[in-house]
Amino acid sequence: MPGVGASHAQALARAMATVTITRVAMGAKPAPARKKDAERSDQSRKNEARVQYPASNARAMLGLASEIAGRPVVPEDFVELAGAPGGSTVKVESDRESRLIISVKARAYSFVGQLIRRPDESLVLKLDSVTVARSRRRQGMGREAFARQLEEARKLGVDRIELLAARNDDPRFLQVGYKVWPKFGFDADLDPPRAAGLPKGLRRARRLSDLLAEPGGRDWWEKHGWSIRLEFDMTAGSRSWQAWRHYVQRKQAGR
Repeated sequence: MPGVGASHAQALARAMATVTITRVAMGAKPAPARKKDAERSDQSRKNEARVQYPASNARAMLGLASEIAGRPVVPEDFVELAGAPGGSTVKVESDRESRLIISVKARAYSFVGQLIRRPDESLVLKLDSVTVARSRRRQGMGREAFARQLEEARKLGVDRIELLAARNDDPRFLQVGYKVWPKFGFDADLDPPRAAGLPKGLRRARRLSDLLAEPGGRDWWEKHGWSIRLEFDMTAGSRSWQAWRHYVQRKQAGR
């Protein structure tokens, strides 16, 4: 795995345990000059995301992240990998296996994920949990967060993004990832026994994207689909990127 240069290691030594980063929310406009200083200060706090590390361990966390990524990592990278909205706190820590764990808990958005270097040397962003509050769903919050995660993952050289697209129909624990994540470009092979059990007109599908592309396939999946592990292929021009861009274009067109 590529190492980190000495100059960057020196920069890490100057890092603080808590770093505050200001980011402008999507569609936000500069405050008018006549606004009071206190009002501008309140708005600034709403647009800030704070990065926290274990006590006095910022250098170790930044060093671990840089070692995993094979290039220098700065606090802003954690904010973007998490898709953290303004006003949130991003926590960065590691477990006993030296995996980098990034988490966010905000009023309308929560996230837990990992940055991992697999044994085959591929760099993976693993999304363990992503939740948008029901009051903020269908407003583009999840789409904006994922767009930022994608751009950051591309910048860091991530090879793929992995997750479990879950289904749970219990209203108390409703999970619809199995329907949502494929729209964002996530895909996977279908297990042969599952594929064999598809309706006659859909049985030639070998991947989930094949199934969804078949006439009636998307409707069937939304009714009968199951929890499934999916990947987003970060290779330029991949089917994942094509599906994501098509989805964004449809949303921008109001469809």
